[in-house]
Amino acid sequence: MEKQNTANKEEIFSYLVRKQEYYEKILNLTEKQEEAIQSNNTKKLNLITTEKENYIKEIKRLDKRNFKTLEELMANSNSLTRDKRLYPLLDQLRSIITKIQSHDHDSISQLHSSVKDTKSRLNTINKRMRAHQSLKHQDIHTSRFVDVFQ
Repeated sequence: MEKQNTANKEEIFSYLVRKQEYYEKILNLTEKQEEAIQSNNTKKLNLITTEKENYIKEIKRLDKRNFKTLEELMANSNSLTRDKRLYPLLDQLRSIITKIQSHDHDSISQLHSSVKDTKSRLNTINKRMRAHQSLKHQDIHTSRFVDVFQ
């Protein structure tokens, strides 16, 4: 029974280590994502987003393969979090996920303000174009004696 419990802890530990590696890669990409947004590099942003999606798919596959391990982790969370190796790992994982969420929230805010700025610039340009077009299409009348005299 003790060997099985130790083996389960080892499975959980290796599962969490792999999961943490994926989340660290996503965190790294999320930081690069902010740089791409600030520099208005849409190609780089698209590549980063695609890469993040691929890592998320890998995490989901990892969760599917380790479903029993995940269930055991949920069921025995109190006893496992007291484990000297697992608790720091779980804490780091939580910390990484929180950082990712924070960076993503900041990125969304930056994108939102960027879209808002672009819309206002386009609006200004469209107003100028309409004013210019309306001046082009106005009929030009020759001056009359009454117009000049006043």
